[in-house]
Amino acid sequence: MKIGTLEIVVIVIVALFVIGPDNLSSYAKKFGEVLKSLRAATADLSKDVQENIVEPLNEAQRPCLHRLTTIIR
Repeated sequence: MKIGTLEIVVIVIVALFVIGPDNLSSYAKKFGEVLKSLRAATADLSKDVQENIVEPLNEAQRPCLHRLTTIIR
């Protein structure tokens, strides 16, 4: 899901009304920190899935694929 320019402008305008211009910068900073930590968590999760699920499945498939290609030839 991508956010376009119009959506960002609407979000900023609503944030100005809800939060106020004085507090907007501190909330934006906090939001950036949360976003950064979410990206790091997503990267860690992706790495864990790759190491603990995808790679073992690929290793388990290799002998079967080797036998299958031998049979087909």
